[in-house]
Parts: sequence; structure tokens; C-alpha cells
Amino acid sequence: LKSPSRSKRAPPLPSPPRGARAKLAISPRGSERGLARALVCRWPPTRLISEVPPAEQPARQTDSKMPSRRSTSTASAAAVAVAALASRGQTALAACPENRAPYMDEASPFGWPLTPNEWEFAHPECWAEKYATCAGTRQSPMDLGLSMTAAECAPKKAEGADTGVLATKANYKILAGKPRVAVSKYMRSVAVSGDFGSILLKDGAGHDIEYEAVQAHLTAGAMHSSEGYQADAELMVVHKPKGAHDGTANSVVVSMRFVQNGNASSELFTQLGFPAAGGMEPPEGATWEATSSVDLQNAMSAAMQGDWYSYSGSVPVPPCTENVHYILLKSEQPVAETQVSMLKAALSKHAGGYLKRPAAPRATGGVCREIQQSSLVVPQPPATCNEGTLKTAACWQSTCGKSPVDIEPTKADRSLGMLRASDLIHYNPTDHATVMPSTYSLDVTGNFGHLMLHGRVFEATKISIKAMSQHTFNGTRFAGELLVEHTLFGDDLGHSSDAEHGAHGHRRLTEEMHGSDGHDGHGPHRVMLSVPLRLGRENALLRELGLGVEAHKQAIRHGNSYNVDTEVDLAAGLAPSTSQQWYWYSGGLTTPGSCPAWGVKWMV
Repeated sequence: LKSPSRSKRAPPLPSPPRGARAKLAISPRGSERGLARALVCRWPPTRLISEVPPAEQPARQTDSKMPSRRSTSTASAAAVAVAALASRGQTALAACPENRAPYMDEASPFGWPLTPNEWEFAHPECWAEKYATCAGTRQSPMDLGLSMTAAECAPKKAEGADTGVLATKANYKILAGKPRVAVSKYMRSVAVSGDFGSILLKDGAGHDIEYEAVQAHLTAGAMHSSEGYQADAELMVVHKPKGAHDGTANSVVVSMRFVQNGNASSELFTQLGFPAAGGMEPPEGATWEATSSVDLQNAMSAAMQGDWYSYSGSVPVPPCTENVHYILLKSEQPVAETQVSMLKAALSKHAGGYLKRPAAPRATGGVCREIQQSSLVVPQPPATCNEGTLKTAACWQSTCGKSPVDIEPTKADRSLGMLRASDLIHYNPTDHATVMPSTYSLDVTGNFGHLMLHGRVFEATKISIKAMSQHTFNGTRFAGELLVEHTLFGDDLGHSSDAEHGAHGHRRLTEEMHGSDGHDGHGPHRVMLSVPLRLGRENALLRELGLGVEAHKQAIRHGNSYNVDTEVDLAAGLAPSTSQQWYWYSGGLTTPGSCPAWGVKWMV
């Protein structure tokens, strides 16, 4: 690798240890020489730090074991080089490791019924490969950068905000008895769920809005930092809007940090099973009883008497959705060294470690993220839409915007009589189907039969399986959703006018078929059958489609298609749902695309 200028030859590249494999990216352009070098000579990799006792642990933010002789781990600098080369059309051979880290048995504290898999704490730079929002500009945790001197970087003092006013807005209460404490692999914390009371804040228009405290997470060391300084532990109290089923649309986290301070200890740590006396081994199981009631009000009252900082951030782990407002109490509270050590030991034993995502710098590209000081306002900033996040729903430029919806059965119109979905469905078993992962779902194409609506045939040619249901029922989101897409027979041939068809049958369906909403009824004409999937026993239909078969799991992971040559019986697989109640509404697409005048009809 020679520089174009002979007078500026770089020193020779260091050799990796014997047996190590180096990844090489060569660029013909001299200006990129340094980037290529970063890929070649970053030895030893920065991921070599493993989780060792605190006295031996260097100040690192990533934790992973020593790569094996055949590993291809890269440093964060190398990851930057890969991105830079890729943007110039070059080929870089370094890649994020393939990992198989399922967290499927744990619900997200922010409201999702499952937590994401295929990611690991040791490689936060790789999260955006599978979870696009992790490349957003409002990510958490964040380094507060309070010493920045630029005027635009100074925390904005809220008008009329008084020190200690937050204490008057919090109405936390004691979680009585001995509640269960559980280690969260997802958050790398110990957590307690329950009714912790509430806090009264304001929306962007100045209206009061109450947030219910539903979970408390305790982790070591702290998530957030300031100028690189990281406290020994952090308490995060997760809130959702009062009355909301979950916090997927809007969450608030009130955070309090702890520092070791002589012989002082934390009563909250003791309540959660980490006494100051120490001498206890980590619990054998990942759950245990608290030693007493959990009193957040008492634990946080001193810190809430002071100032605080707030900012708009994200879920601190995948999927990194930017819908979390953080309130960081300025005053740090004391904790005993033995208590922190016991918490770290529990996380190491049951959560795979205690190190987490590095705090994001507050200033990037010369722009400072806004921090409010002593503000009660919870703003709703627009979504981050950059090159990495354009595939997320919040950034879609073209969508009908009418689907999905929350199904509220008590509000459904029942005046038109009841039909069973199975009376309209005419599905046939097939032994020829192709399964293909797409951007938003796992899709299955084949000839599955048809749906008969108002004397018209809608062919069933595609099944889509989505992790996390799009539609909700009384606010409840399910673990998944199966969709059967039907298109009107003849649409692809230039279907004749609706006027040629009879006007008998279901009045409302007739009007919708004829475009009574002011549209001309032109296609494409789609009817979507939606079936929620809940956690339970193995689903026979999904098994027929190859889910759960190891070879097919690998194909799905790598984005490859496969054929299903055994019989797929869609009618039998959906019978438990199609024989029950269903709901009809006129909506739109739930993925980017054109918005047909006829819309999309949904049977949910």
C-alpha cells in the first residue's frame, strides 16, 4: 500500500500474531489509503476486552471474549472504514459477525410482546444492519457533554422552572410485599414490574399529561455519561402515558445515578437483594424475591429535590426506536462498593455481562443535540430520516396512512348481521410454495385458493408473516401477525367496469366495491385477511411453511428463498381463527407503495 507521494510513505504495517487472519480492503485511490490501513492493521482488535473483576477492568465500553483463530472481528475504526469505502463503491471484506442471540422469552419494558434477536452487546456498531433505527440521530444512552462552551450546546433552562419542582410532580408509591426481581438479558439490568405510581409532566402545548411508572431497572455501570465520566450504577424508571396499553408510541424514563461513597450504602439496592454487608453469591436463578417492599419515592426523593436534565432519545437496545424522553436527575446518590459488585456479579451470571452500548456523543457533524434543564415538557420531535432509517415506517414518503388500526370490538357496527369468515374462504391445499424473506416480512407465494366477496373472486397468492402484530386489539399487541393477500381475479388483465356486476348482497360491501366514498373503484383491488399470532404451542401451519426447520432457519437468516414441497393446508391451519368473530374495515397498505383509490379492505 503505497502513498501516491513517495515523500510521504507511511511506516510499515505491523504484523498480526501468527495464525491470525487479516481482512484486506484495497482502494486504488490514495486518499482512502488510511481507511484501507485501518482494516488491515487494527491488531489487536479493540474487542479483546472481556468481562473481568472491576479491579482489573480497563475503561472500555464493549465486552466480548478473545476472538478465536478463525474469527473476523473488527474495531469500530474499521467499521467506519467499511462504511466509507462502501459509499465510494469499493468492496470491503470486513463484516459484522453472525450471531444467534435470541431474547424471545422476554417482553420489552417499552411495550413490545417480544424482544429482538440477532444482535449482541459486544457489537453495537452492527445493530443498524438489522434494526435501521439504531442509525438514527437521537440515540440513547448519550454523553451529556455539559462542559461544551458553544452557545448552541448549552442546556436550555426552562422558563419558570424551579429547582426541586420535579419532586412535587412525582407521586410514586411503595410496591408492597416482596415483589419478584428478575434479571433482564435484554436491558442488562435487574428489574421489578408493578404499579409504582405516576409523574405529572406536560406535552408540547403545555397541557398536563400523567405518566404511569410501570417498571424499575437497576444496572451497573451507568448507561449515561458526561465528558466520558460514568457513574457506578443507574436506576431507570420506565413510564407510559396513563391509560395507554404500553409505551410503544411514547415513553418516559426517569433516571438516577449512583456513585460509591465511602461507607454509605443504598437502601434501594438492599431492597432488591444487594445488601451493603455483601458476602452473598449471585442468586442461582434469574429471579428472586425482594428482601422487602420497594420504595421508589424514598429512594429518589433526595435527588428529585435538585435540578435535572432532559432530552429526546431512544430505546437503548434494538430496535432503538426514538420514542423515549429521558429525565436525568443531576444529583448522584451513594451506594456501597459491595452492592455494586454484587449487582455486576448477578448480571454477569444471568445476563451475559454488565457492559452496554457506549454513550453516543452529544455533538455530531458540528450539531449539538438539545438538552433541557429543569423542564417538565415532553416534546414529540419528528422522526429521524436519514440514509440508514428511510426504511422505517415513520419515514415512509408514500403510504395510505389508514392502516393498521386498533380493533375495539365494543365500537364495531353489528347491525348488518354476522358472517363466518370460513363461509367466504375457499382455500385449497397446495404442495408448491416458495418462501422468501422480504424487507418487512417473511413472504410465501403459491396458489392457495380464493376468497369470494359479493360474487367476486379474490385470489389468494401470497402469505406474509410478521414478527409483532401490526393491528392491536383493545391496545394489545400480539407476538406476530399472519396476512393472506387476495387480489381481484382479472385485475392483471384490465378488469371490466364495476357496473357490469350485479348489485345484490351485502349493502355496505356493495357500496365499497362500487366506490361510494367518492373514488371510482379502480384497482388494484386487494383484500387482506389478518390473523394475530400469540405465544403458545407450535403452530402447525407455520411448521408446514418451514419455520422451525434448521436448514430453513439458516436460509431466512441469510435472506435466501426456499421451496416447500410438502402439503400446505391454509384452510385447516387458519380454521381456529376463521370460525370465530372477525372485523371488516376499509383502510390502506401497511408498507410503502401506491395508495389505490379503492384502498385496501381488511378482514381482521
